[in-house]
Amino acid sequence: MSPTELEAVLEHARRRTEALLEPLDDEQLTRQVSPLQSPLVWDLAHIGYFEELWLLRNGNGDSGGLGDLYDSFAHERAERGTLPILPPAKARAYVTKVREEVLERLPELAHDDFLVGMVAQHELQHVETMSQTLALAGVAGTDALPEVQAGGDVLVPGGPFTLGSDEPWAYDNERPEHVVDL
Repeated sequence: MSPTELEAVLEHARRRTEALLEPLDDEQLTRQVSPLQSPLVWDLAHIGYFEELWLLRNGNGDSGGLGDLYDSFAHERAERGTLPILPPAKARAYVTKVREEVLERLPELAHDDFLVGMVAQHELQHVETMSQTLALAGVAGTDALPEVQAGGDVLVPGGPFTLGSDEPWAYDNERPEHVVDL
């Protein structure tokens, strides 16, 4: 994909994130509503951490001097509300700074569109997770909650059925493509 196409993929994900979080106040962003969900501001900074780690640091090293604060393997969700996480304004500034640096590097990243796609999908997965957090918090009716449109039933006849995908940008929970006997 061209740098322009990759930018569009990244910006689509960011617009979804911003639309979801924009109407929320600092208390809503920093509160941990369930031990099963991270505070929303943790998710936001984690999105920037992941993007910086893979697109600016090639999967190596400390991201932004933040140590492992936003490493999902280092901190379970239940403890994330007790961590010294960035306040909302600083988290937003961090993800903006990371994105600006990534956009400057897009011409050299275009040779590996898989990584750029992985980062965009990761952000969209967090939009789903953050939407779940908002639903648990009872913040329903927000215009930013993602709309899902479905059109009717899908008939899958009995017998062998191919489930999943091996497409390079398929979500991890869609992999691998495999045959299921119904």
